[in-house]
Amino acid sequence: MTNLMVFDTPHGPVAVEIDDAAARAAGARPQGGMVAKGGGPQETVAKAPGSFSDALGVLRACAGGVTDVLSQLAVAPSEVEVQVGLKLSGSAGFVITRAGAETELSVKLTWKPSASPAA
Repeated sequence: MTNLMVFDTPHGPVAVEIDDAAARAAGARPQGGMVAKGGGPQETVAKAPGSFSDALGVLRACAGGVTDVLSQLAVAPSEVEVQVGLKLSGSAGFVITRAGAETELSVKLTWKPSASPAA
């Protein structure tokens, strides 16, 4: 069974797949007439309790935290890459996912030698 949470955005609806526990917490209801082999609904849909922007607030917080740390470095990196694995929770919006016992937040910093001035 597929469980979806639908967010209304200024650009149109955004549907995000959620797990069974989040679907129950959000009050997901069967969609259309689709029925799985076992007789239950094949797809359930819940209206998101908040805005998509609010749910993505975790990205804003992560980016702000990384920026704060980087601003304290003696030598700023030439490039910064941040990867965040997100999972949608029925009540908490998006949360950073786990892979095994590790959190899915990866930060890559690159320092490149500065170009030497032409002689």
